[in-house]
Amino acid sequence: MSYLNFAIELAALPTPGRYRISVNSPIGQTSVDVDSPFTTQEIDSLLMVLGREQAGVTPAQEMQAARDFGERIFNFLIRSHQDILAAYF
Repeated sequence: MSYLNFAIELAALPTPGRYRISVNSPIGQTSVDVDSPFTTQEIDSLLMVLGREQAGVTPAQEMQAARDFGERIFNFLIRSHQDILAAYF
């Protein structure tokens, strides 16, 4: 089985909450500037759940929070722009 290289880089921009996503793939390179998919409060809440610092969080809730976070990160990094999505597929 052979694999193709898909490299993605995320860099913070000077404007708070803005990031540059750069991709290098077999079909070429692209970059796009996007807004953060998370608010500061969402990140703090997620860290409390995943760090088990929030009382009463069940393992199922922790797992669901991790899945939701992963889905949002994937959408942010891959689905934020049609050129990045095309390079991914």
